[in-house]
Amino acid sequence: MSPSTSAPRKLKKAAKVKKKPDWILGPTPRDIFSPAGFDPEPKGPEARNIPEIERLELVVANPALYEVATAVLPRKEPGTRGRTPHYPPYVFLIYVCAISVFNTARSTEANLQHKTIWEIVREGVRRCLGDEEADALPETGPQRHHWLQYRHKMLDALPQLREASRDAWVKQAIALGYLSEERPRGCWLRPDRSQVINGDATVVRPPSDQTEEFTRDEKTGEMRRRRVDPDAGIQIEGGDRAVYGKKIVSFSVRLPERAHSRIILNADGARHRSPEEDPDRGEEASTALRLAHEVLDRAPGVIAAVFDTAWRGTHRPGSSPAESSSTHHSTTESAPDH
Repeated sequence: MSPSTSAPRKLKKAAKVKKKPDWILGPTPRDIFSPAGFDPEPKGPEARNIPEIERLELVVANPALYEVATAVLPRKEPGTRGRTPHYPPYVFLIYVCAISVFNTARSTEANLQHKTIWEIVREGVRRCLGDEEADALPETGPQRHHWLQYRHKMLDALPQLREASRDAWVKQAIALGYLSEERPRGCWLRPDRSQVINGDATVVRPPSDQTEEFTRDEKTGEMRRRRVDPDAGIQIEGGDRAVYGKKIVSFSVRLPERAHSRIILNADGARHRSPEEDPDRGEEASTALRLAHEVLDRAPGVIAAVFDTAWRGTHRPGSSPAESSSTHHSTTESAPDH
């Protein structure tokens, strides 16, 4: 008789008797500490896609752009030495903003060379600076070599440009009804969204994807020099995903249930390398705390500031996994005066 090839039967475990708890859950109180006392926030409308032309129209129609350019990038005074520039400084600030619309500097050049697109820029200048300024602009937009010649001036003034942009953003948000000092629609535990600043850090794509300054041509053996962004590097995003780019921390504010109402209030770069390699930048947590204080000093109507788990772990200087569980509480208590 051949042995059985069927799998041995498993003995059934005796059913466990569920022990009744020693406590009874009563009704949830409808008070300030319970979500039962408030209706859930309704889902807002779906945000529509904004075409590139409309995005450019919104950029050039913003008077704050010209105010920042005038304050940080002054014009060449008549009678001073040197050749008069072909374009005023605010055009190059428009050029930088347009890169985020058209993705690359070459694509921006091609679009601004088109008369229809350039006419959109001229109409924005006409609305903000008047007919005389708009009529004095050249027939087409700047080419890439114009931008490359002026770029070093903008890089030299980058700290002043960031500060002036921050002040203009906060001022504009307050003028539009955000961050109001009046009594909030909500309460201290559940403030209105227009009085809450939201912080986050993201890894943005650098202008060049090259990671090595010199590479060897496989066919000719010639050493070629590449453009490398010194601020970019391999970083870990949420979900332990490695990406190449630079880390930017920003704070913004938006209205409830209204699509495309977000306004950026402050932004700066964060360190992702060792302090020896990048001594001029702070870690993500310290950068976020500094940016939040800068907004609070200029907008007393802020009720709360929200940020993610960057207060803990490797984002915080001098922290270790053992102390990461307590970092969040110690950091959030550092600004009680606001």
